[in-house]
Amino acid sequence: MKRKIYIYILVLLGFIGNLSSQSYPVNSGIVMPFPHPMYLADYYAPTSSSMQVTLKLNDYSIPSLDVKLKFIIDNGDISLTTKNDYITTSPITLIPGVPVTLQGSDLYDALNLNNMVLEGISISYLNQNGGKLPEGQYSFCVEALDNKLNMQVSNESCNVVFLQMEQPPTLLTPENASFIKPQTPQQLRINWQVSGGGQPSFAGLNTFKLIMYEVIVANDDPQNSVENSQATKIYESQPTTVNNFNLDFSTVLLVAGKQYVYQVQGMGPNNKQVFENDGYSEWRYFNYGYPTGGEIVLDQPFEGKQFKKTDQKVFSWGVSDKGTDNQGYDYKIKIVPQEDTSETYDATLLNGTAFHEETLPTTSSSNGSNFLLNKELIPDKKYVWEIEAFSDGQKVASSDPQSFYSHSLIENFYASNREIKVIQITNPDLDDLAGKARIMLSEDDEDFVDVNFSNLKIEEIAGQKILTDGQITFDLSSIDQMELEPTLESNGPAMFEYVNGIIDKDGLKIEGKMRWKIPHAVLPDENEEVITTLSTYVMNSEGKLSGEAAIEPFTTILMAPKDFQLKLKETCLLQLANNKFEAQLVGSIILPTDIKALDGQAIEVEFSDYINKLDYIEINNLIGKVSAGVAPLGNFKME
Repeated sequence: MKRKIYIYILVLLGFIGNLSSQSYPVNSGIVMPFPHPMYLADYYAPTSSSMQVTLKLNDYSIPSLDVKLKFIIDNGDISLTTKNDYITTSPITLIPGVPVTLQGSDLYDALNLNNMVLEGISISYLNQNGGKLPEGQYSFCVEALDNKLNMQVSNESCNVVFLQMEQPPTLLTPENASFIKPQTPQQLRINWQVSGGGQPSFAGLNTFKLIMYEVIVANDDPQNSVENSQATKIYESQPTTVNNFNLDFSTVLLVAGKQYVYQVQGMGPNNKQVFENDGYSEWRYFNYGYPTGGEIVLDQPFEGKQFKKTDQKVFSWGVSDKGTDNQGYDYKIKIVPQEDTSETYDATLLNGTAFHEETLPTTSSSNGSNFLLNKELIPDKKYVWEIEAFSDGQKVASSDPQSFYSHSLIENFYASNREIKVIQITNPDLDDLAGKARIMLSEDDEDFVDVNFSNLKIEEIAGQKILTDGQITFDLSSIDQMELEPTLESNGPAMFEYVNGIIDKDGLKIEGKMRWKIPHAVLPDENEEVITTLSTYVMNSEGKLSGEAAIEPFTTILMAPKDFQLKLKETCLLQLANNKFEAQLVGSIILPTDIKALDGQAIEVEFSDYINKLDYIEINNLIGKVSAGVAPLGNFKME
């Protein structure tokens, strides 16, 4: 027995001697084919072939040798080294001359983090990141250890690899900001590719998901609508291994005129991320068809315009407010006579018989378009017209309907020297003329009111039609107030409030009131506006008013000078000449209550004469104007 132990010691000493001279009985090799996983666990996964270790026992003097593996993984900043004394449950038995190839689960014990010494990185960091190694260039080295003695028994074999995350998928089509023409049935293919580089793709093992949002808030940056919470998620596909996806009716139905934002997320084998940015591509958006619901503003003829018989009947309009650059439009114009003036414009267009309807040639003009009507309009008719716009057969915009009038058989008559335009005649008898007239309120062609009239007597005098009997009265209360310029700038402007209009043989007269905000600050809830009584003013051919009116009773308390009371008498006049007003004021100032006459009464001082402004009121000989005399002024406070 002692002899056997002695022989074993001699053999062992000889074995150790061989180790000390770097002559190992085992030859090792390491091969790391592409791709190189970023995750340590991917190297010892059961089916992995990402790292292959070959061992061969070259010492024929022993029948076999049990060994285990040791790895040194290093990138210069971090290192992971297998402990020499770790315990393996499955030692590797080598037989002389017979190579052994190890991969996948054969490497588990040596690559288990619990069996390794880490430098420059912690186990907790690796666990938090799923065992993913930082990017960089690594040397993967392997050697064999005697399973019992924990000593190196092979050469160190190394392989240098570069670990790098793959770039996220690159979207190909649809292109960003593109327009997709809707199809029936729906067919839209989304294509992407995986970029080449330092880390080739796991061909056939990567998976991809398509994620799509619908833009719900119109904005100038649809590509970032998701980040800006202006889009809602409508679809997320199941993972696929191919680089395209077909959106048809079985996936998600797209709505014409909507914008959509999409991206693709890539994922590595076994649901492990091998792509940067967690696998997400950039966002892209596309327009499924052109934006719909656009508004077209009609330009000419303006609402209610009347064409003269000799006028060219030109129609013009703007482009859709939701249009895009270089978008082509097929404009459709529709003109319908309004037989029943009580119905809405929309009802006329829907129910009436079209006088003219035409689709115009395609245009990409960003200024809209125009159309020349070469048909003769029926006299004394009101027409309704609209424009619709189509792009690639898709309705994208429309106008609000407007109206215009054809020429009248009697185009005008005169009330004194005031021309009254006629837009429709319902009774052509000049002794009992009836129809609709257009009353111009200024020199602006679009500043008018249309009024019905009847029972007018018209006579031909010197080639002109003159109103000799009858009257037209019409309501003007809905007309916006007109600003009046003061003759004295310090008075500030006044406003004219329209009430009624009257046309008779003497011309055009306007009933109304003037409102003048006095040029003084007043105490809260005090009156600050002088209002005239209802009066009649003459309007000239330029739409300018002249006349005068007395005022309604006016009393207020001023803020400065504080607590002084201003009273204006009803005999005050506001005079108007060609839209410029002038004040003729008579009234009084009542001093504050703490300033009294000797008899204890309030002190009221009347204006000595009519004055034409209120910003500065001069009262001479104040004490002389108070017959009872002024009490001592100890509490007199002027601010």
